[in-house]
Amino acid sequence: TWGELAGGLRWFTGDAELRTGDPELPDYDFDGGEAFVRFTADTLDDVNFPREGLFGGIDWISSQTALGADSDFDTVDAGLVYARSWDRDTLNAAVRVGWTASGDLPIQSLYQLGGPFRLSGLDSNALSGQYLGFGRLTYFRRVNDFQLMPAYLGGSLEAGNAWLDSDDVGLGDLRYGGNLFFGVDTPIGPLYLG
Repeated sequence: TWGELAGGLRWFTGDAELRTGDPELPDYDFDGGEAFVRFTADTLDDVNFPREGLFGGIDWISSQTALGADSDFDTVDAGLVYARSWDRDTLNAAVRVGWTASGDLPIQSLYQLGGPFRLSGLDSNALSGQYLGFGRLTYFRRVNDFQLMPAYLGGSLEAGNAWLDSDDVGLGDLRYGGNLFFGVDTPIGPLYLG
């Protein structure tokens, strides 16, 4: 009821096409074959606006040419979210680390960062790299008593980056973001104005 341990094999295929950037970059097809092990623990009381609980997880992924992948690499990805409330006020903290343990990640497997609550102010997935570090502190306050669609006012402070080279990883190279928002937890998902 609070956690999961999973493992397995997965295969996928796809194609990459240039949207922006150097027109000399080629379009290409790719194949993936991976073994993975994942552990997650989840006691959060809500997915969209968690007020109490913890969510944590760690993933190990091993891409292998023997499984049909185009390249060999290993990654470890870990994250933690903790939420705590006092009456109408909630504070939650999140941290995530992604690390390439061996090999070089192909473009489609790079860690990505950017967008709302993931370095707000940047376009979605504007940063990418073989290594990732991210932290966020969010405060919000419930501003209505309507149970079907609770509404919140809040803000977040965020710091992180994605790096291509492990020698570049460090606190001196962090990017910062944040936002102020009004959010409603609707029956079809969260709605934000930020």
